[in-house]
Amino acid sequence: MASAYYAQGGIDGAESPDQFMRYLETCYGDPNAEARALDRLRTIRQKENESFAVFLPKFEKELAEGGGGHWVDVVKINYLKGALNSTLRDRLINIVHIPKDYLEYTQILMRIGSELDSRAHQERYERRRRRLSSPDQSKTKSPVNENTDRMEWEPTKVNRSTIPERSKKKKREDHQRENRRCYKCEEVGHLIRDCPRWEKAKIKKAAPKPAVNDSTTESSESEPDQTSEDSGKE
Repeated sequence: MASAYYAQGGIDGAESPDQFMRYLETCYGDPNAEARALDRLRTIRQKENESFAVFLPKFEKELAEGGGGHWVDVVKINYLKGALNSTLRDRLINIVHIPKDYLEYTQILMRIGSELDSRAHQERYERRRRRLSSPDQSKTKSPVNENTDRMEWEPTKVNRSTIPERSKKKKREDHQRENRRCYKCEEVGHLIRDCPRWEKAKIKKAAPKPAVNDSTTESSESEPDQTSEDSGKE
């Protein structure tokens, strides 16, 4: 459609660029574009962490689409001031003579925004440097913590090693108690402390030796002498 209009040279073949642009606007333009741009211009806001150098082109785009390019500077300044974040508005309080020219007003904001960006960059650098230096401190302290943990856990390992032996001994005693097998006679039904053979053996070991009578000893010693005398007489 536009190519046919362009080939004919527009109305009456005048080949006027203005007529061609008006034709395109009529065919493809949005009749409510300016109204929507004004709505966006009234609601647009700069984010707290957004640089003014990034925000300004967005504002001027909405300003141009809303037909504000021909507005007086005071109106454009008021729209821009209402869209600034709180940090930038607070910095404007220190400005004694605020310019009434829109271009000069944006230049002051660009200078203040550049200073804020520089400070934010420095703060990010300091935070990054502290974050990178903190792991080195933890590494130097880690050997002490590892040794402490090792000392605390070593006794626990020793105690754990005795647990299987105790459990085995307890199981063996329980098994013996259930079977009640005597180690002395190897008979089932009693333990060694109740074994009659064990009692006899203890009694036998504890029995005292018979005492030797002195008179008996003397008589036994004198009998050889008497025998020798009798043999001499004969």
